[in-house]
Amino acid sequence: MKLEAQCIPCLVRQAYDLVSKSVEAIAQEPSPQEDDLELPVPDPFHLMTDMLELIAHLPLEQYTAPEVAAEIQHQLTQATGVQDPYQEDKKRMNEMMLNLLPHMRQVVQEDTDPLRRAVLLAARGNLVDLAPGGYDPEAIIQELTDGEDHVCTDDMDVLRKAIGYAGNILYLHDNAGEIVADRLLIEQLPTEKVISVVRGAPVINDATMEDAEAAGITDLVNTITTGSAIPGISVPDSSLAFVREFVTSDLVIAKGQG
Repeated sequence: MKLEAQCIPCLVRQAYDLVSKSVEAIAQEPSPQEDDLELPVPDPFHLMTDMLELIAHLPLEQYTAPEVAAEIQHQLTQATGVQDPYQEDKKRMNEMMLNLLPHMRQVVQEDTDPLRRAVLLAARGNLVDLAPGGYDPEAIIQELTDGEDHVCTDDMDVLRKAIGYAGNILYLHDNAGEIVADRLLIEQLPTEKVISVVRGAPVINDATMEDAEAAGITDLVNTITTGSAIPGISVPDSSLAFVREFVTSDLVIAKGQG
């Protein structure tokens, strides 16, 4: 998807969040020096101006928003050494969702149509995203379980047939926390046919192998990575192993994807 004008302020705001998280992570790290001298914390002002310069000089007409986001985080990692600015937030979202998992599973099991209920919960799980501004995790999780069933498009009959026909199913995860809701849907699928896919390295709050393990996904199905740190799917940046599974899968269930 090509960048639109409204994508640019969102990317700038996202850069600010990443700068803030990176500086916060460094400030909380204990000093590794024997003389206990504190390491200097990078100046967020200059980090932010560097990110603005990066965005201004990228040929944005050649980029998608997820590709720009990945480039911003890569440059910040180079500047600060912080690999995963959202690490603690992701752990917290996984824990909050795991605490809800027994209740959500009961809701699925007691429904007259467990597959449809699992699809709705997995779809609502896309709300569990730290990347958009103004995020209130407690409010979002409340909405996750209390939201209405109304959907704009209901293709459950098509999905049921696709699941029945599929020899292999690729499930592309999106965010940490959300991945716990994905587990409910995967449990309703023929798990022997499912391959779960997460990011190859930390980027924003997207799910990585660590989050898949925390959510119990790796205990259910074979789990691989895209081989890249782009918050979505970019075939040229992905590993050959992932691309092979992607192009040969009979059914792809994709969450979010920037």
